[in-house]
Amino acid sequence: MTTVRMPVPIVPFDVVQGRMARLWDPFERNPHVAVFGITGSGKSHLIRYGILPLRVYSRLVVVDVKDDRDSVWTGYGTPVAELPRAFAHSGNGYRWRLVVDRSNPQPQLRRAFDQIRDEGHCLLVVDESRSITEREQIGLGSVVENLILEGRGIGITLIMGAQSTAWAVSSLKDQPAALFIGQARGTDQAMALAKIAGHGRELAATIGQIPARQFLYADAWDGSVLALTTPPPGAEIAA
Repeated sequence: MTTVRMPVPIVPFDVVQGRMARLWDPFERNPHVAVFGITGSGKSHLIRYGILPLRVYSRLVVVDVKDDRDSVWTGYGTPVAELPRAFAHSGNGYRWRLVVDRSNPQPQLRRAFDQIRDEGHCLLVVDESRSITEREQIGLGSVVENLILEGRGIGITLIMGAQSTAWAVSSLKDQPAALFIGQARGTDQAMALAKIAGHGRELAATIGQIPARQFLYADAWDGSVLALTTPPPGAEIAA
C-alpha cells in the first residue's frame, strides 16, 4: 500500500523568518532550534545565513568541529580554543568560533559548555552534533543535556545541527521550539523525523522527497509544517 504524502505549502523564506522572530522573544522565550539533514543538505548555510541573522545583537558561540577547508564558519567570529573569561558580560554582537581539537575534544568541550552554563545569556550553535554527542555519555550527566534543560532559564538558546536523530540528544528532540527538517537517509530516519514534528507516515513520505537545500519547518506555536527554500550561500538576510 502506497502512503500518500502530506501536502505542504512552499513559502518564501522571509515568511518563516518573520514567524521565528515573533516566536524568538529574548525577554520571554529562549527557544531551542533543531536542524536535521544529511551531509550536503544545507544545514550549515541555513543556520548561518537564515537563522542567525535574526539575532545579530546576541553574544554568539559557534562550536566548529569541521575542517577549516570546508567549514562555512571559517572567517565567522574570533577563532578561539578557549572562551574568554566573563565572555557573557561582553557587549552585544560578539562572536566566538570555538575551533575544536578533534584529536582530544572532550576536555575542551566540557570546559566550554560548563563555562557557558555558568555564565548564561548567549546563543550557542552546535553545527555537527555527532562530533560532540558521540564522545560523551548522553543522560543526566551530559553537559549538552544540562545546557538544553537549563538554558531557557539562564538565557541560553541552543541551535543544533544533526545528520540524524541518533545524534540529537533526547531532551532536544523532546522540546525544540523551532524545527527544520532537510534531506533524510532512509525511511526509518524519515519516520523518526516525522514523529519529532508530531506527525506520522504521511509526513515521512514527504520528508523522503525533500531536495537538497530545502527544509520543512515546524514550530511550537501550532505544529504546522511549511516547506521553504534556504537562502543562497553567502547571502545574509537582513534582520
